Amino acid sequence: TAPQNADDFASTPVPQVETRCEYTQTFSARSVGPSYGGATCGGYTVVLGPMGDLKLNMKSVSLRAEWGDVPITSAAACASARIAAVAWGYRCDNDSCSEGNWEKIELQRRTSGTWNPGSQSCTLRLSFGGADHRYKTLNLDVIATQVVNGSTVRKRARGTIEARRGNGQCYSASAPR
Repeated sequence: TAPQNADDFASTPVPQVETRCEYTQTFSARSVGPSYGGATCGGYTVVLGPMGDLKLNMKSVSLRAEWGDVPITSAAACASARIAAVAWGYRCDNDSCSEGNWEKIELQRRTSGTWNPGSQSCTLRLSFGGADHRYKTLNLDVIATQVVNGSTVRKRARGTIEARRGNGQCYSASAPR
């Protein structure tokens, strides 16, 4: 019902990097082990906020929940692997962001692994995104699990948070003429 406390967070300013068309800030972290979150609630939580100097003028955000454990090497193991995640943001209600509220960025989702026989690899990823809102803090809660010997066990998880805004150098279909 509310965002979990951070397991990993940007504790120093995350640089704002300029590419050809935009500015980005990216923070990514992977759990040290599979034991994270509460036994019945919560997962591995990654946060980008004021300590990471999240810029309030970023126009869009994307949050990715991924498998963070050892790579899966078989189709059967891939089919038994799961990712569940929910993304939260503290959305600003005024220019200074002194007022705001926590909101879910999309609904909580889950997915199972997708096996690629050509590359012999398993893909486990969920993406959440939002645009045209200003966020003071972004929070991604990830649970990675796999069925091992008939029991569901937690695995290492990875979370990546990226905020972006255009730099005025490239044309955008949504930009005024």
